[in-house]
Amino acid sequence: MVTGLEMIPMMKKSAFLILALIILTAATGCAQECTAEEILTFTPILQSPADGALVSYENPGVFEWTHQESCIPSSYIITYAWGEVSLDNGNFQDGDTTHFLRDTPLLPGTSYEWYVTAVHTEEVGEIGFNNTLGPPSETWTFTTDGMCSGSDLEPPVPSSPPTGWINNGSGPDYVNIEWSYPGDCYPEGYHYQIASDPDFKNIITSGITDWNEQSALIHLPKCAKIYWRVEARAGNASGGYSNPSYFTHSSITNCFLLQESVDAALLKGFVFADYCKSTVPWVPDGVGIFPPCTFGEPYGVHADGNRNRVATEQEVTGEEIPVEIGIPDVVVDLGAGPCPSTGLDQMNTLQNGAYYFMVQSPGEYCLSISKDNNPSLDHGIWTRPLTDQPIAEYTLDFEEGDDLMLVDFGWDQNDFLKIDFDVELLSFCRLRDSKNSPEVAILEEGIKIPIIARNEDATWFAALVDGKRCFISIASGSPQEDPSDLMIYPTQLTTQAGPETQSCSDFKTPESCQDQGCKWIYTAAAGICTDP
Repeated sequence: MVTGLEMIPMMKKSAFLILALIILTAATGCAQECTAEEILTFTPILQSPADGALVSYENPGVFEWTHQESCIPSSYIITYAWGEVSLDNGNFQDGDTTHFLRDTPLLPGTSYEWYVTAVHTEEVGEIGFNNTLGPPSETWTFTTDGMCSGSDLEPPVPSSPPTGWINNGSGPDYVNIEWSYPGDCYPEGYHYQIASDPDFKNIITSGITDWNEQSALIHLPKCAKIYWRVEARAGNASGGYSNPSYFTHSSITNCFLLQESVDAALLKGFVFADYCKSTVPWVPDGVGIFPPCTFGEPYGVHADGNRNRVATEQEVTGEEIPVEIGIPDVVVDLGAGPCPSTGLDQMNTLQNGAYYFMVQSPGEYCLSISKDNNPSLDHGIWTRPLTDQPIAEYTLDFEEGDDLMLVDFGWDQNDFLKIDFDVELLSFCRLRDSKNSPEVAILEEGIKIPIIARNEDATWFAALVDGKRCFISIASGSPQEDPSDLMIYPTQLTTQAGPETQSCSDFKTPESCQDQGCKWIYTAAAGICTDP
């Protein structure tokens, strides 16, 4: 039997054990798990790395946080954000842990944001789960090291391809140039140049790669000696170009007709979008023609063929338009001798619309682009050179000593549809949409002409005949496709000055001339009215 005096030490011993258990429980973090309601106000408190800290990109280390709540969540989500790119959203930590070890590298010299969110998870049914997220912590930033400053930059070292011949007589027209960087830090990026001469006066092409890209895939002329170099950059600072490297590329057996020298002249340029967005057969009523849009046959309002556009210039609709840009993936052909000629070389324009070839000088060559080879060139007109034909071409003559020639192609994409019209009997295409209007062209039975617009009830169509715009009646034939999608042209006004059989030259005032769809040209005397 235990007496009261004997129980006193036992009670003290039990109290001590209970207290020890409480302390042990607190020390091991075995707090009660938060309910879904409690998690809605559970806000983690960030501790490390400090807001604005510099962190090793190779080993970012431990990220730590704490909280004031007495309960713990089911888990935490640690989220990194680089600009608008969220990283590591799948990083879950158990709710009794308030740190996370990041042991994989981040990008050097990059600013990151990070925050922590508490989560309550409960089972729903046999295999389902329901997650309740609390409010995220504050968002802190840190920056990784490892990026070079301007004074740290060094010239890269070219490594491939080796000097000498590559793809000798066979192989693709592409090569991967590669280099290494000898420094202990990373540049922001690299800038490479490909040239046709060792002094880099005639640049074939150039490009930029990111800090972790020490190579570039470039398109090469079929037969040429290529010089290339690369520099490391940080902001506007450069570490200087590498020593130039060179190689001779040949993907055809008879390299320039087996001539000993493959140093050649450079032919390059751009295929660019010559913007005049609302290219239409007529200028809408009340809308002026804003530079650089011009009005003329065969497509009405069109761009001017000049590439020096700025973003504030206006198109025919009066809207601001983008600066002219290159058109990528357009097939450009090179042929020997005067145009038409192809088969000597061919390349697709780069992302910026650039193309380039190497040619022997002196010599005559044909440079051309066919709409048939380029589905992306849909409805439109060539503005450089200005032609309504499907092929734009230049005959080029390199004289002795020429080492560079720049040639651009301008393309104005139309917004309107064009379909063929079958002429089923001898007909007239007239100045206006009236059978009494003067004829512009005689159309033989059985031919096809393009129509570009219609009136409201599709009884008259605006057509293009020999580069002239005129009107043909539905009684003369039929469209090859459904004409309902054609644009509707403005109503053709009739004159009050005389019968409809008058020609444009019969009108003596700007108002009467323009009312008849004719074109008034101001002269030193007064002016004359001509066909549009």
